[in-house]
Amino acid sequence: MKKFISGSTLKILAMIFMVIDHFGQVVLKNGIILNAPYSMFTDEQFDMLMSAVNICHILGRISFPIFCFLLAEGFFHTHSLKKYILSLGIFAFISEPIYDLANTGNLFSLEQQNVLFTLSLGLIVLTTINKFNKNVVISCATIVIGAYISYICNLDGWYYGIALISVFYLFHDMPVLKYTASILV
Repeated sequence: MKKFISGSTLKILAMIFMVIDHFGQVVLKNGIILNAPYSMFTDEQFDMLMSAVNICHILGRISFPIFCFLLAEGFFHTHSLKKYILSLGIFAFISEPIYDLANTGNLFSLEQQNVLFTLSLGLIVLTTINKFNKNVVISCATIVIGAYISYICNLDGWYYGIALISVFYLFHDMPVLKYTASILV
């Protein structure tokens, strides 16, 4: 099957959409709107700013499924799962204070954790499923446990992220089923 778009192009697109989302959340919403005096904007200006925030948010939602897809593909192509998991985990911890500061104004917050934690947990879920040769019972249990951990730890992407990563992995060799299932998730 001929590739429509390369992995590198997908990464660049995902990063662009992620930056658009973060611009809307951090600069427009948390920066300009939340820090402005009430009387600074007319109702029309406020509505325009909120529309821009919403457009940025909608465009930004495109990045997460792309990152999940790339993670599942990376699982099949990595030379060292340990290094892959470790590097994602390290970057999750390094970027968390910045993420918290941008979203809550505090260096430490348990409200929500950045997406790299979701991707790291997703990689651990895939590793466990692979270790048990895709045993249906163990695979389902692993996905449910991973989704539950993601939910209770407030990871960005919640249980949807773990489910989506798992779908991209489990249906890797079945493109039509993979994309149909990913839409349903």
